Amino acid sequence: MDAAFAEIGRARPRRATRRLVAGRGSYTDDLDMPRQLHAAFLRSPYAHAEIEALALSAARELPGVAAVLCWDDIAAVCRPWKTVSASFPGLNSPEQHPLAATRVAFQGEPVCMALASSRAVAEDAIELIEATFRELEPAADYLTGLQPGAPLAHPHLGTNLAWSCEIGSGPVDAAFAAAHEVVACRLVFTRHTGVPLEPRSILASYDPAAETMEVRVSNQVPHQLQLHVADLLGLPMSRVRVLAPDVGGGFGIKMHVYPDEIAVCAASRLLGRPVKFVADRIESMLSDVHAREHVVEARMALDAEGLITAMDVQDLHGLGAYSVFPRSSTMETVMALRPMGAAYRMQGFRARAEVVLQNKGVTGQYRSVGHPIACTVTERLIDLAARRLGQDPLTFRRRNVVRAVDMPFVNPAGLRLLDLSHERCLDRIESLMDLPALRREIAQWREAGRVVGLGFAVFVEMTASGSEAYGRGNVPVAAVDTVTLTVEPDGSITASASVAEIGQGITEGLAQIVADAVGIAVEQVAMTCGDT
Repeated sequence: MDAAFAEIGRARPRRATRRLVAGRGSYTDDLDMPRQLHAAFLRSPYAHAEIEALALSAARELPGVAAVLCWDDIAAVCRPWKTVSASFPGLNSPEQHPLAATRVAFQGEPVCMALASSRAVAEDAIELIEATFRELEPAADYLTGLQPGAPLAHPHLGTNLAWSCEIGSGPVDAAFAAAHEVVACRLVFTRHTGVPLEPRSILASYDPAAETMEVRVSNQVPHQLQLHVADLLGLPMSRVRVLAPDVGGGFGIKMHVYPDEIAVCAASRLLGRPVKFVADRIESMLSDVHAREHVVEARMALDAEGLITAMDVQDLHGLGAYSVFPRSSTMETVMALRPMGAAYRMQGFRARAEVVLQNKGVTGQYRSVGHPIACTVTERLIDLAARRLGQDPLTFRRRNVVRAVDMPFVNPAGLRLLDLSHERCLDRIESLMDLPALRREIAQWREAGRVVGLGFAVFVEMTASGSEAYGRGNVPVAAVDTVTLTVEPDGSITASASVAEIGQGITEGLAQIVADAVGIAVEQVAMTCGDT
C-alpha cells in the first residue's frame, strides 16, 4: 500500500461538518412525504389509573383530523410485547402495549393518538378527547416498594420485585471479620435522562400496494428497530426498511423500542399514509427512558498493611413501570455492580441487588450504563479508607490497583482484566501537575474561606455488549455489523455500513478504514450509515 494513503489514525476534519454547519443537515423532522399525517398523543396525567372511558367523537370530527386511535383500533395490525432475557432469569415485567389498553402504569404513558394535517391540529384534537380515569394508589417509592402492604405497580403481579441477583466470590465474610479497618457509605442516586439536541423523531410510511414499511427515524440502532417493527406488525423483515439520517445525539436514549414509535408505525399501516411524530421537550422528559435511580450501601475491608481485602455491596434499583424493551432495564443493575472495585486488588467481592417496579417512567441504558454508579461508590470508599488510615489518597490508590504484573487478572466479580495500565495512568496524572504546589495553594485558599478540594478517581470501563451477549440472553437484538462495498466504474468506492452516525464522526473513521483496506485515497470513498 502507498504510504501516502495511510489513513487509520490520521486526524482529519469530518466531511459532514461543512454540510451540517451550512444548514444542509437532513434530520427526520426535515423530511416530509405526500399525504403525510402528523401524530400527537394523549398521555396519562396519572401515575397509576384504570381507563374507564374514552370519548373520541369530538376529536374525530375536528376539521383536518384523519383519525383518532386507541389500542382497540391499532390492535388489528400490531401486538403487545414483553421483555424477557435468559441473562436475567426470573425477570418480572408485565406485557406492554403501544397505547395503554385498560390501565396506565406511569405518568406520560401514551393512551390515544390523533392523526391530522398538522401537528397543531393533532394537538387540538387531543384536547377534545374526554378521558375518564379511576386513579389508583401509585407505587412510587422504591425504598418501601418491597415492604409488606406497599402499593403495587401492577396489582396482577402480586409483587413489586422485578428481579434480584447476587454476584461475586471469595471470602467476603471472613475478610470483614478479620479486618483491621472497615469503611462504609450510603449513596443515593437520583433519576437522570438524556436531552439530545434533536428529540426523538419518526416518519413511518406503509405502502399497501407493495406491502412494505419504510421508517425514517432518529435512532442509534436501525437494525434493531427493523427487527421489532417487522415482528410487532407481522411483516417480513425484508419488507421493512429503517433509515437513520442525520441524528442529533443519542446518548443511549435512542437505542430502545418506544411505544409511541411503534404506534406511529401501526397507524401508518392501518391508514396507508405516512405518519410523522416529533416529541416535544415535555414529552421527552415524560417518555424518554430514565436511568440511575439507586440507593447503594457499601463497605470495604482493609488489613493491617492498608490493603483492600473485600467489598460488600447492596443495591436497591428503581426500575420504573416496565423493563425496557428489548434489552431490559436490569442491564443497568448489572453494569453498576460488576465494575465496582474493578481497578483494585482484593480477595473477596459480593454485590446483591433488588430491582423494584414503580409507577414511574421506564428506565434504560443511558451514557456509560451503570459505570458512574460503580465509580462513585468505589472511589468514595477509597477516599474514606485513605482518610481512615491517614494515607495520601493517591498513594493509597497506587498501592491497591491491579498492577501490570497481575494481568491477565480475573477479579472476584468475574471480570477478566487485560493490558490495563493503572500504575502508568496514576504516574501520568501526577506528572501533569505540581502536586505539592497545588496542595499548598489549596491550603491557602481554604484558609481564605474558599471551599476547594482535589480528588482522584480510578475506574475500569467495560466494553459494550455485542451480539454474543444478547444471543446468550435470547434477546432478539439484531447485530448486523457489516460494511458493503461497491466499486464504481471510475475506481472509487461506495460503502454502506450497518451502524448509525449519531454525531461522533464514525462515518469518517469507517471511510479511513475502507481507504486503507482497499488502497485508495479517502476522498474516493463515499460512506453512508444507518440504512438497513
